[in-house]
Amino acid sequence: EIAQCLVGSEMCIRDSYKPIISTNGGVERVTDVLATYFKDNGYRVFFLSFEKMGMCSDCHYFLPNSEDLMSVENLRYAENLIFNKRISIIINQNGLSPLFSKFIFTLHLDKIPVKIISVIHNSLLSPIKNYAIVHSYPLLFQKIFSNVFFQFLLLKLYYLKYSKHFQYLFKKSECTLFLSPSYLNEAVFFQKNISMSKIGCIPNPASFINQGLFESKSKEVLYVGRLDFSQKKIDYLLDIWEIVSSVKKDWSLRIVGGGDNNRAKAYADKRNLNNIIWCDFCDPTIYYKHASIFCLTSSYEGFPMVLIEALTYGVVPIAFASFEALQDIIKDGINGFVITPFDKKKYADRLIWLMDNKEELMKMSHAGFSSSLYYSLESVGSKWLKLFKNIS
Repeated sequence: EIAQCLVGSEMCIRDSYKPIISTNGGVERVTDVLATYFKDNGYRVFFLSFEKMGMCSDCHYFLPNSEDLMSVENLRYAENLIFNKRISIIINQNGLSPLFSKFIFTLHLDKIPVKIISVIHNSLLSPIKNYAIVHSYPLLFQKIFSNVFFQFLLLKLYYLKYSKHFQYLFKKSECTLFLSPSYLNEAVFFQKNISMSKIGCIPNPASFINQGLFESKSKEVLYVGRLDFSQKKIDYLLDIWEIVSSVKKDWSLRIVGGGDNNRAKAYADKRNLNNIIWCDFCDPTIYYKHASIFCLTSSYEGFPMVLIEALTYGVVPIAFASFEALQDIIKDGINGFVITPFDKKKYADRLIWLMDNKEELMKMSHAGFSSSLYYSLESVGSKWLKLFKNIS
């Protein structure tokens, strides 16, 4: 499940089906890391969730009606909580969702001045541009859907379905944040006359800190993330490993994550793949410390924290250029490799090249660590604090 969150500088309101836990992925970890930074800088932080699950902190509140988000009792509960805690800023971490955004904007907040920041945690258009890959269509359909006419048709239908939501989001939010400047054109796609003062960019922060130790690296390739066959394309990773493992028998692939585990393992077993270590999702720090290369084979992403984390630990990343923000993170041939979507043979060749060139691998490892400093919590967190002051 993807976390659907509201976070505030003096309060974090969260509409989610899971508690916020720092070892969870994606928006979960971003929320935890930023909330801790806000508290360390003098802000009070709280969370509000749609349904209670698991252990939660004493600053975590829950909506009374877990069946109907838009119920009157949920709206009144949230309004009273915001008023009683004297909240001044709400961050809507799930700006992609029409339902959760509607919940925020339906609240009557006239009793206290509240500023709303909405965050888009994914690429708006990449899932449509790579539609056939996301839905695992056969090669013939992939070619059809990549046709200019079908791309235009899909984008037009997507615009008709979601333009009202995003235009309303831009209008009602004090600021709408994207994770990369490369995504600003996606805002213009939905609203051509959008005011640039209403949108901005703040990337996700690195959530782990490396002490600069690189000598413990082993002959291991790492994947951390959800195991699925649509967005994350775990099948593509296994296809690539089938090519690589037949040549590099002294290297292993470690897959850390949850999701469609049984299907992924069956896919690997059917192909008699060797040297794969399967790990349930957990704190991946120890694996970053020892891995040499990180693989991402997603059909689309927003701003994947796993790539930043890999760079932080000197793990050289390889990824398909399936989303615009990748150019912010990986400089091809310098701190990692960017692969033409979705050329699995070229991906495997680059992977083998890194395995065969230890000196280049180490050079890119150190370059990656240096580039990760741009995404340090202090660097990214300071951008948030500056935004808070600007809208106050």
